[in-house]
Amino acid sequence: FAIELFVERLSFWAEQFPEPMENYQFRLRKMKRQWGNCNNKRIITISSRLIRYPQSCIDYVLVHELTHLKYLHHGRSFYRLLEKVMPDWQEQQRMLSQFSGS
Repeated sequence: FAIELFVERLSFWAEQFPEPMENYQFRLRKMKRQWGNCNNKRIITISSRLIRYPQSCIDYVLVHELTHLKYLHHGRSFYRLLEKVMPDWQEQQRMLSQFSGS
């Protein structure tokens, strides 16, 4: 069930970018230290723990990692694109932090 939700939401959000995000791989794994990551091989890995959180928190992590397909860093251009796709990303990030206690 979890993987279907993540794949569905990832596909939805990939289409919301000014240039749709394509040609990436998705993995769901148990991750203790991160909610997700994206590497230079265009592999997005998401923590299976996220399934316990509201969809808005899941969406935030997915959009964050999709943004890394274009920018592998956390510079200004990364945050400009993140803001364009998900204007309330900071609110979602705060909510995720509150729920997770981090």
